[in-house]
Amino acid sequence: MNAGQLVQQVGIDLNDSQHTVWSQEQISYYLAEALRIAFSFRKDLFSSVKTVKLEAGSQFQRVCDCTDITELFGVTDSEGHILYTVRKRTLNPALDWKGAKCDRPAGRYHMYEYSLDPDNNGFRVYPAPPFGQDVYVSIACAEMPDISNASTQLSSELTPAIIQWALYRCLDIDADTSATAHTVAVTHQQMFFKLLKIPMIGEYVSRHFNKEHTYDGANAQATADSRAQQVAGGLLGTV
Repeated sequence: MNAGQLVQQVGIDLNDSQHTVWSQEQISYYLAEALRIAFSFRKDLFSSVKTVKLEAGSQFQRVCDCTDITELFGVTDSEGHILYTVRKRTLNPALDWKGAKCDRPAGRYHMYEYSLDPDNNGFRVYPAPPFGQDVYVSIACAEMPDISNASTQLSSELTPAIIQWALYRCLDIDADTSATAHTVAVTHQQMFFKLLKIPMIGEYVSRHFNKEHTYDGANAQATADSRAQQVAGGLLGTV
């Protein structure tokens, strides 16, 4: 299902297929929130395996079409067949291996370690690849879908959950004046977390997605990203 169809499906589920109550832009805003939260917890649902050629002479490597790189599986040939695996460098230098490394044939590059560098959307390899040799690695690349593009395809594993979040956010608008609307909204909220197998901290979510954070058409995408990152950060901190 693509993003445009997803917006239409939410409208149908709300009995508002003509979007007279909830606009398409408003629904897209809530879908963007859902994707950000899902991405924070379930990067595996956004990931694919990519084979990339390393830049010679540099420890730092960047893959421009990845939102996040979660793992380096190993050094490969140009077709992606793994030649050998590589140890991941720990965040604590005291825990890194300090022993002697195995001898390798002279002139033949061998990668000993790698580390992820999420702040710079890349990773580092040790030692740096030499000039004159083509070195390839296999990585897990998580990509955030562009929900603002109606033709963007979303996986069947994601669509049921993010629909539930959009229904929750739309129906929760009337929660202060309708106990029924609140009950139904919370049911959709709980289903979102259940489908994604994410621990739900209901009180935290409710506190961060309330009347003070309703749809703002003037800056919808940026606001959706910001709010979703805040709630995801809070959930990660409380789990």
